[in-house]
Amino acid sequence: MKGWDEDWSAPKSLANVTYRNLPDGNYVLNVKAIGEAQIWSEPFIYTFNIRRPWWKSGWAFLFYTLILGAGLTAVYLWWTERKKEVEEMQQLLAAHKAMAFSTAIRRKPPPKSDGFLNLVHQTLETHLSDENFGIAELCEILNISRAQLHRKLKKMTGRSTSHYIRSLRLDIAKDMLEKAELNVSEVAFSVGFSSANYFSKVFKAEFGYTPKELK
Repeated sequence: MKGWDEDWSAPKSLANVTYRNLPDGNYVLNVKAIGEAQIWSEPFIYTFNIRRPWWKSGWAFLFYTLILGAGLTAVYLWWTERKKEVEEMQQLLAAHKAMAFSTAIRRKPPPKSDGFLNLVHQTLETHLSDENFGIAELCEILNISRAQLHRKLKKMTGRSTSHYIRSLRLDIAKDMLEKAELNVSEVAFSVGFSSANYFSKVFKAEFGYTPKELK
């Protein structure tokens, strides 16, 4: 076979030859015979073609290209939409932080005589919308130990540090619900609560009514 064999096959009595696993394409098979006179005949040329399977056809590759293009387009659209959502969330977070800070600085601070309490109050209001801002972060900023902070606040307010922080957030949330055109979830997010349901629960425990009832 042209392009397949390097030389003629060995002569044999049966007029057949076997080729296995031929790829698709065009082939040229040369056949010649020898008679009793031991004279070889001129080669007989036989051509044949093995067609490509459907999954290797041009239409199949076009289909593959369309599927791949559709998949890449879907991934790109999902990525851009996700990026847009993240950007919108960041903008919303920045707006809520700014709003919470502006709301905080308008509130009446504790009596000036309580300099330490006033400092705690302002520090907490500055980080109001940061749900991760807690006792450890407050102690670090004030350069005070947890035990010292707890003793001072307990003596001045009668509340533990965690209770004082939560009560401050809820007091500001109450003012925002009364004065701002914001829904409960927006207010909860603005004062550092990531869950509106939990916010409503502790709000009712603090004031005796839910944020929706206040609205």
